[in-house]
Amino acid sequence: MHALTIEVYVQAMARYVRREVSCLSLTDKEAMFSGNFMFTPLKIEKAKLEGSR
Repeated sequence: MHALTIEVYVQAMARYVRREVSCLSLTDKEAMFSGNFMFTPLKIEKAKLEGSR
């Protein structure tokens, strides 16, 4: 895998984690402890990957 492609994946994962942690910080404790929450899917735009080659 090309180094720039890996960098795009790493940057996307970092954005995803920051967003999800931010959302979790706003989630009610009872919902957290009961498991009543969902993570959003991680989507990486194909154009970004193709542009990094």
